[in-house]
Amino acid sequence: MHYAFTHILKFGVIPIAGWLLSISTVNANTALDLRKSMDQTLQNNTELKKYPFSLRQEQALERQANIGPSPQLSLELEDLYGSKQYDDFGQTEITLIFSQTIEMGSKRQQRLATSQAAQDRIKLEYELAKIDILAETGRRYYEVLRVQNLQTILHQKIERETQALARIQKLAKSGAADPVDMASMSLLLKRSQSEYIRLEHEHKIAKTRLAAMWMGQGEFKKVTGHLDQLPLLPTQTQLLTAIENSPAILHKMALLREADQRVKSEVSLGTNDIRYDIGLRHKQADNAQTLNFGISVPLTFSNPNQGRIEAAQAELQANQYENETAKTHLQLTLIERLQRLQQYKMQAEQLKQHTLPEAEILIKTSLASYKRGTTDILQVIQAQDTWFDMQQELIEISTRVYLELLELERLTGEPLSKPQITENSNHGH
Repeated sequence: MHYAFTHILKFGVIPIAGWLLSISTVNANTALDLRKSMDQTLQNNTELKKYPFSLRQEQALERQANIGPSPQLSLELEDLYGSKQYDDFGQTEITLIFSQTIEMGSKRQQRLATSQAAQDRIKLEYELAKIDILAETGRRYYEVLRVQNLQTILHQKIERETQALARIQKLAKSGAADPVDMASMSLLLKRSQSEYIRLEHEHKIAKTRLAAMWMGQGEFKKVTGHLDQLPLLPTQTQLLTAIENSPAILHKMALLREADQRVKSEVSLGTNDIRYDIGLRHKQADNAQTLNFGISVPLTFSNPNQGRIEAAQAELQANQYENETAKTHLQLTLIERLQRLQQYKMQAEQLKQHTLPEAEILIKTSLASYKRGTTDILQVIQAQDTWFDMQQELIEISTRVYLELLELERLTGEPLSKPQITENSNHGH
């Protein structure tokens, strides 16, 4: 069950141009597994669909960055009209000038490099968003599965209470049971039935929340999976090794490269450009032509872009600091979550292997004692409630195991575990 998510993490991080997956439509009779949930999300999630537009914008800006200054063509007319010898067009001079600005400081190359750095950042942001959204899909999937498992054990509890009520009614007819006992068990049964109705509504809401990840309406009947088939946990070494290729760390590095490129771009903008002019002049007075040439360079005694350069350098230093601390922070977070995950799994195994069998023995013993008349109905009810509470606790802790593992995979962007093969679940769907 859980491996479906890890499989997508490993093989689903693909170039943004090919991120749409071909899948079938979920219908009302479909039993939805985790893989289908992830596929539906990749196909239809509205947040993920925004990123191709952002990438197209940056690609368009890259094409814009490759455009240099346009040449200019100008026409000048001198001594066009005046008095005395200039009273007609005989002294007019006509000059046709071609001008071109030459960019200095590798400005075009720096613009292109800055645009490429921005595209790399957007691609990594897409990968981060995809992993976050898939993780949220996983959380909602496990919520549906949790409710389904609660429904299963509650159904078992209702069956046991129905059987117990039938025994009490049989004993009451023969005068071996108090009518109060029958009323108490009947009340307990009705309370369980009312709780089952509540879980039905909770199940419907959980399905709706899951389907909302792909703009669906919860058309599927249920989800599949076994919460009690606990996965094999990753080791601390495996986690710390996975950090190196973590999308979060790669994104920090992309931000650092972009900030470094921004400094280079601002430095290049501080370099003055050169403008040259070539002109052809026609003198009307003697019907002669001359070729003119001019060059101009701005006179600046300090860097005209110094303020922006310093701002870009400050941003670079901030990114360097964040990049240095991000890895350590992630390491500490992963270690803490792994310890919590180990604790949850140990609790689940303790409940499954030791506590629940004792609860089953308690139910059988209390029922046998009640038949013999050596205990009252309250002991039977208490045994039923204890068994149900232990089953609930096992479901809740098993859910936490999967949610914590899901969070570790979200942080590392890597598949960390496969399901542990166990015997068939007693309350799985």
